Amino acid sequence: MFAWLQSQHSRETSWRPQYVWSVVSAARSAALLGLERVVAIELGVAGGNGLLALEAAADMAERLLLGVHVDVYGFDTSAGLPRHRDRRDASWALHPGDFAMDEAKLRQRIRRAQLVLGLIGDTVPQFLEEDHAPIGFIAFDLDYYSSTIEAFALLEASAERLLPRIFCYFDDIFWPPWTDFNGERAAIADFNAAHDQRRISALRGLKYSLPRSEFMQPWPEMVYLAEILDHPSYDKPDSIPIIDLSLRDEPA
Repeated sequence: MFAWLQSQHSRETSWRPQYVWSVVSAARSAALLGLERVVAIELGVAGGNGLLALEAAADMAERLLLGVHVDVYGFDTSAGLPRHRDRRDASWALHPGDFAMDEAKLRQRIRRAQLVLGLIGDTVPQFLEEDHAPIGFIAFDLDYYSSTIEAFALLEASAERLLPRIFCYFDDIFWPPWTDFNGERAAIADFNAAHDQRRISALRGLKYSLPRSEFMQPWPEMVYLAEILDHPSYDKPDSIPIIDLSLRDEPA
């Protein structure tokens, strides 16, 4: 498996193991449920490198799991961070307009992703009104507490719009300015406190199922699982695959 992934990556322009592992896991869950499509989302696109990596992850999942198609979406204001609306947005470290997108340049680079542009409080409700496959992976890179809380409306959607377990990656939970009381970690705590049938939890110990090259990387501690406990398919057999997705050199 590793050699095959290594050869495939040589033809890819972007690679983020956290995206590949999560999207492959989501696609496998969809296959076990008999679904032919699943949605992968990046919230906070900025320059677009992450969205290109998500496209590559979708390509990889489709090669590994024939019969499952991954629809890729990227949400962004296109104008950078919006104005602060909550003190937990870490306004002392982040500024409106940071991480602005060059939309024309990005549209020339993406191959399959669909851009959803506008304020997250507007675009997420609109997206949930549209017809799309169940959501299986969400990458949260919105920085702000307020934007992340609004984006969690995705996890409040009706069960048929979601997989029973949604793989999540939170980009802004480590290092200053992030603490338990601002940004994404504060948003996760508040979401969990407000829900008893939809919960978000870190995947503790994920790094122990990964190759040695990933053991000391930060990303395994940034992967979470959103459990849709009221999903009618929640109890159907499922499993998280242990797949060597590393493209780093193994130590001698």
